[in-house]
Amino acid sequence: MQQEDKKLPKRTPRIQYRFGIGEWYGKSFIHLSAEERRFYASIQLLPKPEKPPQPCPFLSKGGKVVNCGKPGGICSLRSYQKSPETDVVAVDARGSTIRTTCPNRFEEEDAVYRWIGQTILGDEKAVAIGETPFLERMPHGLSSDAKALRKVGRIDNVLVVPGSEPLQWCPVEKQAVYFSGEKMELEFRAMLETAGEALPFLLKSRRPDYPQ
Repeated sequence: MQQEDKKLPKRTPRIQYRFGIGEWYGKSFIHLSAEERRFYASIQLLPKPEKPPQPCPFLSKGGKVVNCGKPGGICSLRSYQKSPETDVVAVDARGSTIRTTCPNRFEEEDAVYRWIGQTILGDEKAVAIGETPFLERMPHGLSSDAKALRKVGRIDNVLVVPGSEPLQWCPVEKQAVYFSGEKMELEFRAMLETAGEALPFLLKSRRPDYPQ
């Protein structure tokens, strides 16, 4: 008797998950129009001298506009999902928080400094002093060369409670995440060729550089 062929069970298509742009030039990627996405993608492909400046909403304060200085203008990442049935792309339904990739993202309305001031120093009105040197290079022999003696260590910020006795202060180090994967130029070029308002799905897998 000829043995019947055993049919393998069909695999259920799975949802795809990939990290993509969370915020671009301070704007939520999911709220950008297709036209805005294509514009931001197009300027990434221009030579640096020809790239039109874009304001950073996190550094621009008190009526002073500060332009973004980060290549690509990507502030953060978040996870997206693609339906196997419809190919519709949406924010990861498992809970997609923002992962900051630009340190300037922490400057929004000084909220992080108020929180640290209240939590560590007991005063949310503590003042943030900018990048502060705290180490010096040892001179080689009797050299007084300015370059040889330049500062070699810096604290991102120092929070100080004005008028406190003794002086209340604490250092603040800000660390955004890096991400692994192929260069984003591939995605920028794909966005330029994509019509319609639907969210694009990333061509390549990328991930933040910390344990998932």
